[in-house]
Amino acid sequence: SDFFPSTTAAQVRAIWLNVFRFSPEVAEYLTVLTTRHGVMPQGAKTSNHLANLVFWSDEHEFVRHLAVRGLTYSRLTDDITVSSRHPLSRDLKSEIVSKIYTFIKRNGYKPKYRKHAIFEHNERMLVNNLVVNERPALTREERSAVRSLVHKAVRMVSSGGDLVEPFSRNHVSGKVGKVKRFHPRTGQLLSEKVRRVTAQ
Repeated sequence: SDFFPSTTAAQVRAIWLNVFRFSPEVAEYLTVLTTRHGVMPQGAKTSNHLANLVFWSDEHEFVRHLAVRGLTYSRLTDDITVSSRHPLSRDLKSEIVSKIYTFIKRNGYKPKYRKHAIFEHNERMLVNNLVVNERPALTREERSAVRSLVHKAVRMVSSGGDLVEPFSRNHVSGKVGKVKRFHPRTGQLLSEKVRRVTAQ
């Protein structure tokens, strides 16, 4: 929950010091350059890379613990996924979820409980909001949200307004680009709309 603003300058400094082994002085300068108001800024180019290192001190142990149980751990920034090739008992599922929550809290973060989900082999499985047990695809809800974003941006420009957050050119183009990677035809149509609007 609120992953980036929950990542403090102290945590970023620890990465520069302990992962990259920079001197305290260099680590301090790098921390100033990669944080804002004492936290990791969302959207900065450096933030996603640093975010993947925030659990440097104990994530490897957690991965090893799960691997012994035949479980695969993966994480993209603030999304943690644990998967298994074999059916798991209800007790083991509860144990895994509990350990993930403990791991998150131990590192100073709060779980976003509404994002917690368990998928069975015969269901549509989502990892980082992508369907992974069928042809890789964005969810219908996400595609609809991007269409809505483009529509609002077009309407904003048509009425003589400026594109400001969350309707800036870069933000909208980034969302459309994601759709285009998984749904080329839909993405191309949306891309054309964005191009026409930003060319005005």
